[in-house]
Amino acid sequence: MYQSILKDKNILFETFISKNLAGNIEKGDTEMIIKDIDEIISFAKDINATKILYACTHYPLVDDLFKNKNDWCGSFINPAEYVAIKV
Repeated sequence: MYQSILKDKNILFETFISKNLAGNIEKGDTEMIIKDIDEIISFAKDINATKILYACTHYPLVDDLFKNKNDWCGSFINPAEYVAIKV
């Protein structure tokens, strides 16, 4: 859904899908969560991304771990905030 909306609005984006982050969040495996987040941040840095969209309902649960990554100066978009406004 996000990809279609971004395409419709002519917003350039790249997709990185973390295969394990949601499952690791469910397990509470902090070490693996941090590893997964490191991979996401590394990809964002490699493509010079300025924003990361939390395109999974699990990701806002570890927002603090994303934001603790001081080696990337982009921002994070939590769509749940916008859904709450609409509701």
